Amino acid sequence: HENCPHDPWRSPNLALNPRWWNALFAALPVDNLGLEFDPSHLVWQGIDVAEAVRASKGKIFIVHGKDCQVDAQRLAQVGCLGDRWWSYRIPGRGQVDWPALFDALAEVGFDGDVLIEHEDEAFGAQSMAAPEQDEALPLTRLAGDAHGMVQALALSRAYLEPWIRP
Repeated sequence: HENCPHDPWRSPNLALNPRWWNALFAALPVDNLGLEFDPSHLVWQGIDVAEAVRASKGKIFIVHGKDCQVDAQRLAQVGCLGDRWWSYRIPGRGQVDWPALFDALAEVGFDGDVLIEHEDEAFGAQSMAAPEQDEALPLTRLAGDAHGMVQALALSRAYLEPWIRP
């Protein structure tokens, strides 16, 4: 499960935070159930990313290389139920503490892949904000422009490379 807080009415997800995903793992104690760990979702929920890793030893199967930037001024104006107070960013352009994340991953013995997930509007990704209730997200909305995508992936890789073993 990805720890992504999808729309609970259209795509419910039980693995939103360490408490919930560890309850899921306890209820279903099998080796092939784990996390697609995305630190960006934890940032805007106010959850300590490194501690979430430590609480999930042996259950992180893949990590997303995606960051999140919280706009504290906007948050103070609209509150946590308001819109557009946080944005996804490429690694290094948000508030994920990447050194602490990779230290925690090493502590728990993670030896999997890091998948760069590009949703940074500054590099051409289209907004994922609130499509109409019955509107499916077209692929072009997810992809954005090709030049921005290539640039975002190259910058993401360059930023993450010091922590990635070949």
